[in-house]
Amino acid sequence: MFMAQSQTTLNTEIVLWMPPFQFLLLPIPKLPNDVIIEILTWLPVKSLLKFKCVCTSWRALISSQRFIKAHLDNSKLAPNSAHDMIAFNCPGNLKQCSVSSMLYESVSQVFDLSLPLYSLKGFKVEGSCNGLLLMTLSKRQTILWNPCTRTYKKLPHFGVEIAEDYYPDYDLGYDKSSDDYKVVGFFDNFTDLSDVIVVVYSLKNDEWKRIKNINGRNVKAGRAAFANGKLYYFTYPDYKYRSDWNILSLDLEKEEEYETLQMPSYVKLGDHSSLAVSEGSLFLLCTHLTCADVWMLDGSSVGIENWTKVVTMPCCPDGGWKYNRTMLLYVLKNGLVMFRGATFVVYNAKDGSFRYPRIRNTGESLSVGVYTYVESLVSPVGMG
Repeated sequence: MFMAQSQTTLNTEIVLWMPPFQFLLLPIPKLPNDVIIEILTWLPVKSLLKFKCVCTSWRALISSQRFIKAHLDNSKLAPNSAHDMIAFNCPGNLKQCSVSSMLYESVSQVFDLSLPLYSLKGFKVEGSCNGLLLMTLSKRQTILWNPCTRTYKKLPHFGVEIAEDYYPDYDLGYDKSSDDYKVVGFFDNFTDLSDVIVVVYSLKNDEWKRIKNINGRNVKAGRAAFANGKLYYFTYPDYKYRSDWNILSLDLEKEEEYETLQMPSYVKLGDHSSLAVSEGSLFLLCTHLTCADVWMLDGSSVGIENWTKVVTMPCCPDGGWKYNRTMLLYVLKNGLVMFRGATFVVYNAKDGSFRYPRIRNTGESLSVGVYTYVESLVSPVGMG
């Protein structure tokens, strides 16, 4: 455990447990400050929140933006997905479990997430980025929330007039150039059905702004993926006939440049595909009748030649791929984690086997509202 030597310094001693007679004979080991800080950046958020009470210098350290960014970087690099979580909707509640428990334990323990603003009902997770969840609590109330630190921020009204029964789509990403988290909202243009209205919210500026409309496309938002400074979405020339889909990207730094990722013609098979991000790379799941392919995009540029097939999975034991909607969640060295129908599925790439993890404490069946996030100290308040 950490024992503070004083309230004003990081010169902190780490006391190692040993039998009493040895403790009396050996000196207490002492670590340099930079080593202690490095150790702290690898610890879980729950422990760090407790350690903020050790002394004022530790509170200042753990609350600093430099430490928060270092901890976030290390959390993404943690072995065995130690800090990766899955949040999912159960009827009337939001729950979470760790990716590592799903991968390495026979039964995954599930915990409730204490939602903010309990008086509001009808919540929906819209996206996640660096430990922040973007949630709508009603069609006009949107918040950014860190479930680990339980801090949240209400977003102002988006400034677009909508019908009573219309629910816009949102997604969340991070602009590294300005160190700013941005929410992108998509609205059908009822005065011109060939356009999609796009607005962007800046957390630093705490305001929305209109950017260029997307012309002649139907955007399948709500299941976007953020990678390489861009948000990636499925788009369709015609909403009723989705056989000719593509992937559209929006650069969050420039905010005006939409790019279309061209796919090999033989993967354009309709509405049974999914995007996911693992270790900073964009992955695409393309489902066929008797098998499913997973592709990885080189983030340096766009084009057909930058897609690489990672794995081809055989038919699931529960039926053909096209008969159950499948969402890709994680792509790991030895396999994949997916959400299919109303159950989680783990695929082992080494032996080609499927496993259906048991999820404890879920009550009724799960819904399709499943999102992944990494535990972090990133705060949605106090930026700028």
